[in-house]
Amino acid sequence: MFVSSLRLSYIVIFFLNFLTGVEYAVILPTALQFLQRYGGNQVELGFCLSAYSFSSLFSSPIMGRWSDRTNNTKLIIIIANFFQIIGSFMYFMGVSSWFIIGGRLVAGIGLGVVSVTFSDVIKNTNPDERSPILSRIMVGRQIGMIIGPVFNFIMLNLNYDIGPFLLDKLSAPGLLMTGAWTLLQIIVIFFYTNLNKFNKKESETSDEQTGLLASDNDAQSYNTIQVVDNSQTGPFVLRFYNEYIRDEVIAVYCSTFTVFFMQTVLETMLTPFTRDYFNWSDIQNSILYGLAGLEIMIVFLLLSFLSKKIKDRNLLMIGIIGNLLTLIFLIVYLPMAEPSKGNIEQYLLFIIPVFGNVFSLPFIVLASISLLSKITSVDSQGLTQGIRRTVVGLACILGPNWGGVFYKQWYIMIGTLILLLTMSLIMSLISFKKLVARPITSRLNLN
Repeated sequence: MFVSSLRLSYIVIFFLNFLTGVEYAVILPTALQFLQRYGGNQVELGFCLSAYSFSSLFSSPIMGRWSDRTNNTKLIIIIANFFQIIGSFMYFMGVSSWFIIGGRLVAGIGLGVVSVTFSDVIKNTNPDERSPILSRIMVGRQIGMIIGPVFNFIMLNLNYDIGPFLLDKLSAPGLLMTGAWTLLQIIVIFFYTNLNKFNKKESETSDEQTGLLASDNDAQSYNTIQVVDNSQTGPFVLRFYNEYIRDEVIAVYCSTFTVFFMQTVLETMLTPFTRDYFNWSDIQNSILYGLAGLEIMIVFLLLSFLSKKIKDRNLLMIGIIGNLLTLIFLIVYLPMAEPSKGNIEQYLLFIIPVFGNVFSLPFIVLASISLLSKITSVDSQGLTQGIRRTVVGLACILGPNWGGVFYKQWYIMIGTLILLLTMSLIMSLISFKKLVARPITSRLNLN
């Protein structure tokens, strides 16, 4: 019963991440057409895509802090799901372009729960097993992004009236996600158990052993407790500063921002580039995105094994250097690229570095989450991962705008990415010796 319940909880977290991938894949392709039905345009599409990330900027650290205070992940998931359900149904309703944007804003509040589930896993796993488990959970999002287009294909010929609302290929993604998040809500209520419940007996045993050790060496134990207690005194702002304003923590957050900023910039320029230079259709671009998602899924699975052998800080360095090399190639190739339909050499010169870049992404994503769990307090992982999610959201808002504004201005667009990656590399090298698990007595408790 113990093992099966633990597995069910992990499956629920996996399914939650799977749905975030499905939502991205089913909403994005038809969002512009749906907005145009109500008089929307490209500008409002930008607002629509940014709204989801914008609301998560605030909900992620708030939910993370709430998780640290209560350790009741199940309740937070249930409340977050209500926002996802309401926001998805608002999207289905349509009504107006701004109502659709409002729906995405509401749904984005629920996205903050992703950081909470990560923190629950981190708090209740050993450092050695943490990265493999996290990598398998992250695969869920990639699977969702691959399967999502299948739902779009199924909904292609829908044309029904549900009361005053039209159900067709444009509005159906909203109703699909309403049903999916409702299903998750039911599953969470009946099958999810807070992971700390499974560690209760283990922690009680550990406390007994600590008590025995204390009786053998009272002076040493007293001094150790005093160190932790002293670190917990003072205003929250001061404790926050001591915990997060450190070069190694900032280096990891900087790497996180850079990788997601880079990813969204390249995603933004990919479709117009292949259209203008290769004359590709939406189908060919969809295949390219699908293959990229498949590659990321395979790399995450690979990392679930490699992370047992390679340290997180080394995985981070591999990811940064790999991305840097591909961007250097692109900044040389792109200014020389010429429109050419059916030129295999031109295809390869573009696709190979793009897939090389995609291959390196999971190394940074996984390493950043795992490293943050080891260089900050375990008891404050909700806030730690919430801040990380805020950094990701900010990158996902700024990236598409940067890629859109400086499209075809390759030296500015790609040069900025190279500069950011170089900064991340230098910061990581300076902090390299500190990118390891900290002793328990040196960690702070922000609660």
